[in-house]
Amino acid sequence: MTIAAAPASSAEAGATEERSAERPDRLLAALAKASSDDWSKLLDEIRDRFGGPGLVLALDTVNVAPDESAFFQTKYIMNLLRHLADPRSADPLVQWLEAKPRPMHWQGEAGSRLAELGDVRGAKYIGARMKVDPATLYDIARFWEADEGGHLSRTDLPRVTGARLLADLATLHPDKANELKAAAEDAVLAWLKDRPAPHANGLRFLAAVGSTKVLGDLRAWAFPKKPLPKPGAMPPFPVEFESAQMGLRYIGLIRDEPSFPKLLAQLERKKDRKLDITQDGLMGAGLAMLGMSLRAIGYGASQGLAHFGDPRAQGPLMAFIEDETWHEEARMEACRALAWVADDATRAGLFAKIKAQIARSTPKAELIATCYTSVFAERRSASNASDLVDLIAKGTPPAVRRLASGALAGIALDGAAQARLEAKLGEKDLRLDAATALLLGGSGPVARLLGVIGGFDATEKEDLQRNLGYATSVVRDDDPGHTRLIRWEARAGQAAIVTVGGKAQTWVREALSTGLDGVQFDWGPHTVTRPVLRYRLFRAAETDVANRRGVIGVLALMKERGVLMALASGPGEAGEMAKRALGGMGRR
Repeated sequence: MTIAAAPASSAEAGATEERSAERPDRLLAALAKASSDDWSKLLDEIRDRFGGPGLVLALDTVNVAPDESAFFQTKYIMNLLRHLADPRSADPLVQWLEAKPRPMHWQGEAGSRLAELGDVRGAKYIGARMKVDPATLYDIARFWEADEGGHLSRTDLPRVTGARLLADLATLHPDKANELKAAAEDAVLAWLKDRPAPHANGLRFLAAVGSTKVLGDLRAWAFPKKPLPKPGAMPPFPVEFESAQMGLRYIGLIRDEPSFPKLLAQLERKKDRKLDITQDGLMGAGLAMLGMSLRAIGYGASQGLAHFGDPRAQGPLMAFIEDETWHEEARMEACRALAWVADDATRAGLFAKIKAQIARSTPKAELIATCYTSVFAERRSASNASDLVDLIAKGTPPAVRRLASGALAGIALDGAAQARLEAKLGEKDLRLDAATALLLGGSGPVARLLGVIGGFDATEKEDLQRNLGYATSVVRDDDPGHTRLIRWEARAGQAAIVTVGGKAQTWVREALSTGLDGVQFDWGPHTVTRPVLRYRLFRAAETDVANRRGVIGVLALMKERGVLMALASGPGEAGEMAKRALGGMGRR
């Protein structure tokens, strides 16, 4: 395998000519003979110079004996590959896997590395690993066969992770559904049915590929025949209703139309309208098992309806939300679902409801007002900006103001909305929320805004940074062009060149970067995982000329060094931009 050194960043321009001709052979030879003290340092050098392909070559330098050393060295390199996530690793990894038989554990790990890069070929290896029970694959006497979940014979974490990554592949490649099913459908279904309760990751994969084989089981899990617990029932929590919460969500993702009326019916499963299953209501009277079973049903049904995105659910969801006897968590999930099913007229009408609940001035009314406001933070729309600005006002509960400002932060604000928010910067109770919205949703120079923020007290500044991080910690699938992320990165860049009190205002970028670290796993319907976001940004950087600069800026903000190294190794504008981004990362 021939590998050229990664192009030098702008911070290393003087080394470009020397490194362009260098190969990893010398380092690999040294690695094979290195002491434990030097071994990791050499690997770091290989990673930084040759990226993912160099790390894959390092796998063949691992000493096969003793077994303990071989396991730890291979695990270390696999972890480096995971953290770097260099798309150039894919072909070398497949070559490594196919060169000779590899232990099943490392087949699964290498398959996961491929899937993390969005490479469909990883499904074959993950699918094979999904078939193997950990108790038969690992030996408790081999104490080194462990990961963060404990000894591998006693944890199923590799299969849990594998199923999650299969779901990511199904999300990224809907046109490859048949290929993915051939690789892993039967194995994942067997794994799900072998567990006390099916795992959400496996259900997500099978629903995403439109598996017909799972449909009967999925319906049974979503709508169990077991009756609800009676008042006074004692633990344990019924596994049927644990399964139901997940089944209800994924019956929506698979869009099983015959199940749609049944999903709606779950919102009316609490037949006694006076039965209080709120968090306070469950504190006594022996209602815990019944109340939490109903909570699971309401929560799961709401998520299923969010996936359906059908306006027929608007009325039932709103009735459910306004029923003050239902569990709060289920009702909040119903509001998140409402964001995906409500039409424009219904969304606009929610502001009157929010204000009416605020006027009631009771804790239960405030929860409904907060819940309805979360609709606009879940799915942002510029058409709602003016009404959201109205909510940043004295007399509005703080929780409602925070959600309104977060919703505005995700909108490209027009001049009128910005002017109204700027007027609120002079009011102590409102300025934090106004500043959050203006920093991320505003346009034009940020120097004056940052000057005002410089006058905030220490607590307000900490809260503002927390707000910015929260705004970026969940990415949803309603912005396929990444315009929101690109705008946020641009605003952070504009702030970074402003000096207030002798200090460059790089804290905005740092807050957003910290928030993006939270984009890892599935956080509910319509959320995007990090592998999915990384792959889409990589492809956009290659193909979207108009937004290329912004996309590469977002990748730098996410600290996706491997993707930037891959882009920088290529020709043209994308390569030059990626080199500059890598140089900038080195200076931060």
